[in-house]
Amino acid sequence: MSGMVRMGTARNDEIDGGIGNDRLFGLAGNDEIDGGRGDDLLEGGAGADDLDGGAGNDSLFGGEGNDLLNGGAGDDVLTGGAGADIFEFYPGSGRDVITDFTNGVDRIEIDGFGRSAVEALIGAARQVGGDAVLDLGAGRSITLQNFRLADLDLADFRGFGGGSGPMPPTVPPNEPPSEPPVTGGPGRDIDGTGRADVLIGTAFADDMDGRGGNDQMRGGAGNDDMDGGNGNDSLWGEDGRDDIDGGRGSDRLDGGAGDDILVGGRGNDTLTGGSGADLFEFRRGDGRDLITDFTDGVDRIELDGFSGRELTAILNGARQVGDDVVLTLSAGASITLADVQLSQLDRADFLL
Repeated sequence: MSGMVRMGTARNDEIDGGIGNDRLFGLAGNDEIDGGRGDDLLEGGAGADDLDGGAGNDSLFGGEGNDLLNGGAGDDVLTGGAGADIFEFYPGSGRDVITDFTNGVDRIEIDGFGRSAVEALIGAARQVGGDAVLDLGAGRSITLQNFRLADLDLADFRGFGGGSGPMPPTVPPNEPPSEPPVTGGPGRDIDGTGRADVLIGTAFADDMDGRGGNDQMRGGAGNDDMDGGNGNDSLWGEDGRDDIDGGRGSDRLDGGAGDDILVGGRGNDTLTGGSGADLFEFRRGDGRDLITDFTDGVDRIELDGFSGRELTAILNGARQVGDDVVLTLSAGASITLADVQLSQLDRADFLL
């Protein structure tokens, strides 16, 4: 569903989305941005911003400043950026991901959770690869990407030893976008600057290259070719048959609709194929990666450069860890298949 693109100013803006898939940018100032319905992209920019994704599977980026991020209903991806940020969750939240949570700096607030409920939540949390997963029940969860569960305690939750507001920042956990959004024309090349960019594709087939920096890229409609380059990048293919390569760094890839190819590259990556028959490709030297939505008999895993004998050894060594399957490729490389049973896997799920 198409939506609108709205840009803020250097002042304090109130920006509201509609019922479509909107792209809302606050730029400078202390902004209030509400995505409304649809799968929206919200970017606060500089300032202390209040971002509310609303209904839908939204992507929120706080940018610079001490921001408040609430994904709302749906499966949302939240990136606080630089500053001491608060991540809010309410009943109706889905399977949400925080990409850059920093303990001692950022805080989590869960509506309706008292001290005992938070303590129980921490006690039942799981380490899944490089991520910590908090199970809120009823199909709801919070995944702290690239975070050690051992570092999580009560003080990381707002109102329980960490104060009621943001703490002063220490080291910024993530490089904020340093350039205004780059939007492509019909079927054009869209390149980043080597810093932290927001790249937005079109309804056509775009060729997008983030180069360096922690980039945020959306392909839009069309069969897009996307390369994050160096840095910890977030790439969304959206509609079309997309070829998405995270490059170096700990990246988050989401294919969206269509039959997509997803390559995490070096680093500990999180891959979501979305709807369609997707191909997840791995090479030697990749890190500890997570596939969030592997579907047996529909999606495939390609092990580039591996032999049939090595595949046999990988399958024989596969482990069921709670609801997930862990495939060990080497001492420092693995693939975790979330919510998959080991009994479902066989050689037909793999390509060499």
